[in-house]
Amino acid sequence: MADLNHYIPRCRICGPLHAPCHIETAMQICAAHRISHPNHRPQWVPIKSQKDNSKEQTK
Repeated sequence: MADLNHYIPRCRICGPLHAPCHIETAMQICAAHRISHPNHRPQWVPIKSQKDNSKEQTK
């Protein structure tokens, strides 16, 4: 099953690096940022999609 979650690539120093995207894109953005800024600590943070929020509201 495909991962339907979206992730925000962000750096602990710079903040958000891109809009929410799929995990592969977030990983590529973080890898590129890590190469261009070796002392920074980029990461990808999962966020809930609209489908996840609607399921929680119906419970």
